[in-house]
Amino acid sequence: MKALLSILAAFSSVAASPATMPVPDRFGLRCSGMETVVVGHDPARHLAYHLSITVDLPHRNYCDGLCRPAETYILRRAASGVLMLSDVDLPQQSRHMLFDPRTMHLSDDQRIRMGGLPALHRRAQAQCQYGAAGAPSQDPTP
Repeated sequence: MKALLSILAAFSSVAASPATMPVPDRFGLRCSGMETVVVGHDPARHLAYHLSITVDLPHRNYCDGLCRPAETYILRRAASGVLMLSDVDLPQQSRHMLFDPRTMHLSDDQRIRMGGLPALHRRAQAQCQYGAAGAPSQDPTP
């Protein structure tokens, strides 16, 4: 009997881990971690990083804030289990934000170059938890 209980306990802990749980169609994420910020040639600063978003896989979008149309964005890629939330490569700005639901890890890398201002580089790493989902718009900002 003890052996059966320990097998069931081990199975239930494996079944509930993020690596084995199916990703829901619509979910909220609360992510916390650290980011490194470099402005121009100044020394790097290390700051707390927080992000809360709602992902809607059937509509291929995600949103933050109150999930109004201006706060709703197209999900760039949802292949091989990793969600690419942002994939921007412009002369003035680049941003690549990835979320892996198997590890619950989010990475956010952003560079901004504006005229005569010093360049800004932000790189964040965060662990996420599922939270309450907001109401993503079905008309995302391109």
